[in-house]
Amino acid sequence: MKYIKLLKDFVNNKISSDEFESLFMEIFKKEKLFDSEREFQILDKLFGDVDAYCSDSALFDPEFDIDEAQLRLSVKQALKALEE
Repeated sequence: MKYIKLLKDFVNNKISSDEFESLFMEIFKKEKLFDSEREFQILDKLFGDVDAYCSDSALFDPEFDIDEAQLRLSVKQALKALEE
């Protein structure tokens, strides 16, 4: 599954958070069919977190944005859920 590879690459520091954000958004927005409703729910939640990710500390607003550590945690949780 393309999502699991992408999530693993990010978790294992093979790609940066900015690369992950760009690739995930591109893939998710083009997706027409998901393997299951469960997969969609997991990835849809992750989409919200990726969308809330802000790498620019000058623009970061803790009320609306998440930082890299929070993004990594969200990706790890999504990866675990997808692998179950």
